[in-house]
Amino acid sequence: MEIKNLTFAYPLSDQKIFDGLTLSVPIEPGEIVALKAPSGAGKTTLLRLLAGLETPASGTIECPPCAFLFQEDRLIPRLSARNQLRAVLPSAATDAAVAVAADIDSYLTLVDLQGDTDTLVEELSGGMKRRLALARAIAFAKETGRDLLLLDEPFTGVDAARITSILASLRRLNFRVFLTAHEESILALADRVIALESKG
Repeated sequence: MEIKNLTFAYPLSDQKIFDGLTLSVPIEPGEIVALKAPSGAGKTTLLRLLAGLETPASGTIECPPCAFLFQEDRLIPRLSARNQLRAVLPSAATDAAVAVAADIDSYLTLVDLQGDTDTLVEELSGGMKRRLALARAIAFAKETGRDLLLLDEPFTGVDAARITSILASLRRLNFRVFLTAHEESILALADRVIALESKG
């Protein structure tokens, strides 16, 4: 990922989030890179720009196709855990119901939700919802051939043992991971940490 001379401000705001930012973030398959910054420094905005969800005022961004995990879970009400994942799969894949169910169950197992495949989202705890949202992003990435995951605060409410296990699984699957975090315990699990300075 390459960012050159990036300038960005949200509409109706006079304050620039970025003003001439240049940043190079090479990520190898199986590598996890964390973005560290104070609150308000633009971590979420930077991920949204990389994903193409926001348009810079000037400058260039080079980022391969990716799967994006929002800071909010954005799960679909009244759907089971399994159907949350099924909803993001390409339509051609959903025709093979048996194979898809097996694949979906493997993604749920990856985030330790294998016992909750038929549980409705309303019945899950906050940490379980976060893991389900992550499983959905992983499923979308894998089934659409994208190896880059942009994850915005992916482990809110998730315990340390599960975080370690999930990151190990992402490494084994050769995903390139770029995540935001402020907890030192999560940053310590990354292969590299990039600091984004606040403009103060």
